[in-house]
Amino acid sequence: MFSPVSHTVDIYRIGIELEKVCQKKNMASTAQCLQFSQSGKYCAMGFKDGHLKVMKTENLEEISSQKLSDFAIVQLTWFSQSKPDNKDDEDLPEKA
Repeated sequence: MFSPVSHTVDIYRIGIELEKVCQKKNMASTAQCLQFSQSGKYCAMGFKDGHLKVMKTENLEEISSQKLSDFAIVQLTWFSQSKPDNKDDEDLPEKA
């Protein structure tokens, strides 16, 4: 769920009832789209100012941030390469 006025992102677990997992306030820009990794451990967010951020879903700890465009990022697709020797980061793409 996005709140464009306050630049706040709320992450909910959907089950029989909605359960708020975490909240991140005072984001620098408005989130336009969000895509979860296959395991749900990570999420990627595209922002109105052209930034892309990858975060841990459980606490929205920022893993990576890059300015990719001068325009809003409005759609994301998650691609990753599994690494058999590092199961904890299997969803994270390799760094260039």
